[in-house]
Amino acid sequence: MPKHINQLQIFIDSKNKSNPSNFTYGLTRVLLDVYSIELESCSIPIEFWAFRSGKNEFRITDSGGSDITVTITPGNYTSTTILTELKTRLEVASIDTYTITHSDSTNKITIVSSNAAFVIEGATTTNSCLDLIGWPNLDTTAAASKTGPNVIRLYDQQYLYLKSNELASNSYKRPLINGIEKAIFAKIPIDQTYGSVVSWKSTLFGGVRLKYMGGKDLGDIDIQLLYEDESEVDLNGASISLTLVVNYD
Repeated sequence: MPKHINQLQIFIDSKNKSNPSNFTYGLTRVLLDVYSIELESCSIPIEFWAFRSGKNEFRITDSGGSDITVTITPGNYTSTTILTELKTRLEVASIDTYTITHSDSTNKITIVSSNAAFVIEGATTTNSCLDLIGWPNLDTTAAASKTGPNVIRLYDQQYLYLKSNELASNSYKRPLINGIEKAIFAKIPIDQTYGSVVSWKSTLFGGVRLKYMGGKDLGDIDIQLLYEDESEVDLNGASISLTLVVNYD
């Protein structure tokens, strides 16, 4: 049985990191024969972007028959500012002009072409942001006016994952993500908007106690903050803090 319970307070400043999503925390001394470890609490500023590299494009065929890629400037938008951005980027890429509106009652966007029918090519879009503006990744029929079938989701993440290969190593209890065992030690619900801070404390839902058969020596801890699709979160210079509870001899 473990003889000691220790709280590790980890503060990570992403401003001076070459990789803003991967961190290594070095313990002041190696902890011997660790039996289990889990996240007790964390604080994560919502400074990451919904529209980001790898999730800021969609394709259309305009009235002239041109197959074009529309690229949204990385960042976060409101239901008002996204209308201006969509109009600007559509008209930069296309021969047509567009009117973009948002319904407060339905929370859906309508795009109207001034010239003729156009097609949103959701099925062939890579780096797609269509789900953020209310469309699935499916091709639409040709029409001069289109209203998204879904509501807009300008803050797109419901959860973030905390991952550590070191903590998961030799653990006999790892969580399953989409049916696959992963080196995840916490699933953090995101219910705040841009500019606020997620302050999370462990409950039966979210935190994972990683256990080690026969004990594990723990020195450096690698930590990654991931989106739901397991791509890395760029914290844009923000800092996060974690409290880990460690049971050891």
